[in-house]
Amino acid sequence: MKKIKHIIFQFLLLILCSYSTNANMFIPKDSVRQKAKLHWGYIFSFNNCYRFNCNYNKSNSFVKNYIDSINTKQIPDYGYYFGLTISKKNSEKFFTELFLLWKDFNFKTKTENDNLHPVYHIYSFYFISVPLFINYTFFSRKYFSFFIGTGITPDIKINAKDVVGIDNMEYYHRNIQCHSLFINGSGKLGVNIGDKYTQLILFTNASYSFNGIKKSTFIGNNTYTQHLYHYGIGINLTF
Repeated sequence: MKKIKHIIFQFLLLILCSYSTNANMFIPKDSVRQKAKLHWGYIFSFNNCYRFNCNYNKSNSFVKNYIDSINTKQIPDYGYYFGLTISKKNSEKFFTELFLLWKDFNFKTKTENDNLHPVYHIYSFYFISVPLFINYTFFSRKYFSFFIGTGITPDIKINAKDVVGIDNMEYYHRNIQCHSLFINGSGKLGVNIGDKYTQLILFTNASYSFNGIKKSTFIGNNTYTQHLYHYGIGINLTF
């Protein structure tokens, strides 16, 4: 945890240093920024993560009940991502964004109902991601803009592990295989600040691994797919 906090602190410090060299006042709508085609920036988002297991064999009541029982034991946990962005203005209303992100997502599964000695599986996923977004500008005023975006995110797994915890103590680690391709949605509020180029974007985001992060097999060669959801809020400072 200390290492994570140190990385986040350094990333935020880098943002502040970049901002201090660019920001000094609000800018009007018809500024140089509105005419520029390319912008780069930093992004950070804090997310809540959750796993949902999907059974495609609806006719088998045993399989359905088994998967439903697993889903009742899923517990959301924190996650975050940060990285670099580059955006390109395509027209008056549309612009595209490309990201390079480090992602850390976690969720938990409660495997025992003994409240005195609860047993948890704590899943952690570490990805390098390259999301591609297309955004539509709903309105643009003198100092503010509002836009929505959607896109896809292929993830490159760096590490994924399953840690078993009993009474808040970690007992063993197990590396797991996974893959993911996320679809994303986002609502964004842009505030023009700084000199001729700087914009602070506050955003909400939600993502879903539509192809699943992993397929699992249980009794009778029945299979189910594990999907990962995450949603959160973040900031994006662009120049």
